[in-house]
Amino acid sequence: MKPVRAFHYGTRFAAWTVLLASLAAALSAALIRGGAVEWFVCAMLLAVALTSGLLPALSIIGIQVSERGAITSSRGTMNLGSQLPESEDNDGYGLKGATIPKERIVVDAGQDIVVELLLTRTLPLPLTWLAIQDGGDHAGGAANRRFRCQALLVPGFRKQMVFSYKVSGLGRGTYLSAPLRLCAGDWLGLTAIRRIIPRHQEWLVLPTEAEKAALDQERRSSHSSDSWSSQAKSFSSYRLHRIGEEGWAWQSMGMPAGMGPDSRPFRPEDSPRHLDARAAARGRGLFARLAQSESPPAAWIVIDGFIPERNGQKDDQLLDGCISGALRMTREELSSSVVHVCSSRWRCELAPGQSRGMEDLLSLMARMEPDNDKGGAILAEVCREMGACDQLAIFSADWESRLRWGDVSDMLAETGGELMLYFAIDDNGITTEMIKQQDWLEGRGIRVYWLHPGQSPERAVRVTGVGGLAYVAG
Repeated sequence: MKPVRAFHYGTRFAAWTVLLASLAAALSAALIRGGAVEWFVCAMLLAVALTSGLLPALSIIGIQVSERGAITSSRGTMNLGSQLPESEDNDGYGLKGATIPKERIVVDAGQDIVVELLLTRTLPLPLTWLAIQDGGDHAGGAANRRFRCQALLVPGFRKQMVFSYKVSGLGRGTYLSAPLRLCAGDWLGLTAIRRIIPRHQEWLVLPTEAEKAALDQERRSSHSSDSWSSQAKSFSSYRLHRIGEEGWAWQSMGMPAGMGPDSRPFRPEDSPRHLDARAAARGRGLFARLAQSESPPAAWIVIDGFIPERNGQKDDQLLDGCISGALRMTREELSSSVVHVCSSRWRCELAPGQSRGMEDLLSLMARMEPDNDKGGAILAEVCREMGACDQLAIFSADWESRLRWGDVSDMLAETGGELMLYFAIDDNGITTEMIKQQDWLEGRGIRVYWLHPGQSPERAVRVTGVGGLAYVAG
């Protein structure tokens, strides 16, 4: 739905001045001369004044609007229905009058919503038209996430009219219904009487996880004799793993093959008796079975709400990319381990099979807005609570802060955890500055990945080679 401007209908006061002056002159001539022509002109002008002035007002008085519609998705069908009382204010700006209680409608991002408004008039008056405008505004004030839809109805002698529209492609966030604006006019376009009906309806648009797709690109490095493996895997994310001195290959970084809920990567200090011989015999790597007193590794995911300004403005879609990638990784990791999802304002702990917690997490993600808090407190708290085998994945758009991520790496070095940074970037692609930043961060033991808009962590781009000579597109 394309945004439209507000109503431009208005009363033509200049035309009314001419009409009333003509009516006064015709009435004076009829009283003075009393001829048939004078009385005919006077009656005609009086009829125009009455129909153009009274009919629009009578047509909109006592009008009732009821909203109905249906949302069809994987969550089922949700019926909408609410009675909207008439507002007492007709100046086109005020919000006086009775209002309906707040209602919350939960939908998925990108889902189509069909809304029908049933308008009922008290008097079936002809020679009038009715303009209606409905829409919603993003609670965060984002101008590019507001929508409006308007139509012009000619009811004739009908008492009931139906106005329906479809909202498509709503992005993640909270939307508040805009006041319903009505405007009644006459057949000559001389009069426009407005009504505003306040609405307290809230649409909560849940985020959608990044698209799960195979690695369908296969590129060869300028300094590598081996090709890139584009074989699709079902793990949470991938990285490029060094093989020998020349080759590279894709390797899962979330849950490697052979590692289950009762095992962890083999460490040099582990006893060979704890080695998972079955996984090693199948060529899936070296893993150690967990002791009874040892808890399985947990996944920690932090969503950074700080969006730096570039070219004097902030790109809210970068936060959407961070949330989609974090949601995707959460669902994958939740199948085998405990997942801790955090932001600067909230944190959520999920256990496998906990559906209620996922619903709460979706609601928290939907309400996230960009902020100026860089999340230093929550990052320090997470680093203190992490175990030695835990992994920390941070989804952020702030790839320029070396000192910030270096401090997090230093805090994790004390616990032995692993840090992965997923940087959401725009469609401009990876620049030389980004590659230099990745080289510096990886020198501190941090793995860096680049997420394009709508890209899942499985297809996160990792630049390899000196100066970015080897580049893999996701």
